[in-house]
This record gives sequence, C-alpha cells and structure tokens, in this order.
Amino acid sequence: MRHLIELSQGGWQRALSELKAELASEEDPHYRLFLRYNLAVSTARLARPSEASAVVWEQLEGGSKDARVAGCDRCRAEFMVRLAESLVRCGAVDAATDVLVGWDQDYPVAHRQQRFLRSWGAP
Repeated sequence: MRHLIELSQGGWQRALSELKAELASEEDPHYRLFLRYNLAVSTARLARPSEASAVVWEQLEGGSKDARVAGCDRCRAEFMVRLAESLVRCGAVDAATDVLVGWDQDYPVAHRQQRFLRSWGAP
C-alpha cells in the first residue's frame, strides 16, 4: 500500500520502481496478482503509452499464469478488468476488448464492484 500512497503524492517513478522490486520478491502468486495489476494500471496512467505498453503486456502474461496457479476466481476477475483498463490506456483497444469478452463469458453474474471496474476498461 505504501507504493500506492507514494504514487498519489507525486513520487511516481520511485514508487513504480519499488513496486517492481516488491513484485520480483513476492513468492505467492495470489499476492503477485495485486502487485501486477497495480503496477500495470499505475504505469499506464502515469507513463507515456509507448513506455507503459511493455510493462502492461508483461504483467498480463505473468498475471495470467499467476491467476491459474493461485486459483482465486475473485482475484482473477479483478486482475482481468484492471489489465483491460491498462491496455486501453496504452492504446491496445482490440486486446482490451478481447480480455473483456473473455471476462464477460467467465463472469456473466459478477459482483457489482467487479462490474464497476469492468466499465473502466471498456473501449
């Protein structure tokens, strides 16, 4: 959480760097999902789209693996909608749409907070 607070207070480059370091040291795939989507969303919001794109794609790939291993459906659902938002912010609208189509199929009756987060990534 300290990284998210620092992001809000203006030291975003350092906060992203520390978030990456924490992600690299986290052994539990369940907790990595939280770190991955926060890194992706924060980078997509704050960095230039061309710079953020590589980070977002890396987190999408790694997070997809972590979600399978962790086996937490709730966290997987949130991860997917957060990554869709990140993809849109980087200009990868078609990829975000694909993620959301898959999400809609997997979660036809989702929690209202997840539906709300899903709207952030809608192109």
